[in-house]
Amino acid sequence: MIPHYKFFKFFIIILFIALPIESAISSEEKNLKKPQITMGMAITYGYYDVIHDYGEGIKWEGDYGYGCGLIFEKKITNLFGIHSGIWYSKFTVKFTEPDHNDYPTEGTIDSPEESSGSIDPPPDPDNTTRINIKNQILTIPIYLITSIKFRTISVCLLTGFNFAHITKSLLYFHTTEDMTSGNSEKHSKDSKKYIEYIQLGIAGGVEIKFPLSRFVDIFFSGIAEKYFTDVIKEATQWNDYLYDYRVICGFLFRTF
Repeated sequence: MIPHYKFFKFFIIILFIALPIESAISSEEKNLKKPQITMGMAITYGYYDVIHDYGEGIKWEGDYGYGCGLIFEKKITNLFGIHSGIWYSKFTVKFTEPDHNDYPTEGTIDSPEESSGSIDPPPDPDNTTRINIKNQILTIPIYLITSIKFRTISVCLLTGFNFAHITKSLLYFHTTEDMTSGNSEKHSKDSKKYIEYIQLGIAGGVEIKFPLSRFVDIFFSGIAEKYFTDVIKEATQWNDYLYDYRVICGFLFRTF
């Protein structure tokens, strides 16, 4: 698990590097006729999954998620800008793990009194527990915009960082016995105490803007995100990292 203070320290350094850029090219901004600050809203839909680096006994499966957000962009020059905002999203990830219900939790199989303490029973591939983790997450992106304009259409490359906070996480599970018996009831549990709810990652994507008027743009974008913080809190035997691919559609309004 990577200490969070290192990420924030690095973010402060990036800000001190970026701020002088705007003052250095202030004279060029005076020649721009359109407002240089835009605000807008957008919706997103995408695929979320977890990378399991190593270890056995757990298999992650991805699922789809959706969300909405507010977007802010500042044009620094005709080529560069800053993209930020805040997103609220819901997504689900799944995994399976072996059940140990058919094995003793203390002693030995033949003579429990001859052994003390707990044992780790061997996994049974035919008896598993299916677990769905449903999450709600707030995300703040900080991206550098590199844009190229083709007549009225702008094509922008987005690269930067994501700061995320998982605000709610619920675990839903049912065993092989539930599924074979036709029992559709799923047991639920708050899983936030088991996960690392502060996440930081990198992102990259492409954004295409179409002007609707002098002060309004519609845009479509695709973005991929990969987080560095381990999903499982205090995990020592494996590493699990969240990633996603999303499409975004929204409007931007030039204000200043």
